[in-house]
Amino acid sequence: MIVKPARPVPNEGVLGHKYKTWDGRDVSISAITLRNSAGELVTFPVKGEYITTLPSGRKIHTYDIWTLTGHSSVFEQSPLDLISCKEE
Repeated sequence: MIVKPARPVPNEGVLGHKYKTWDGRDVSISAITLRNSAGELVTFPVKGEYITTLPSGRKIHTYDIWTLTGHSSVFEQSPLDLISCKEE
């Protein structure tokens, strides 16, 4: 099994920037919240949604969270880890 590293989420211009997961889902970042309401740092500050397109063409929006490095899990690599998409 080949383990692919997650790509870091850029600090600037991240909101609205398009990302993909390793398994090819489109991701839109909606917020980055570094601290919770008590003022403590959070492990998963990046919030957004990914879109799954079914064979029928129906799109399902699912909200999820990631670390600043783009990981969706702190324990293992995941197909939901983020990679950046450069628009041409």
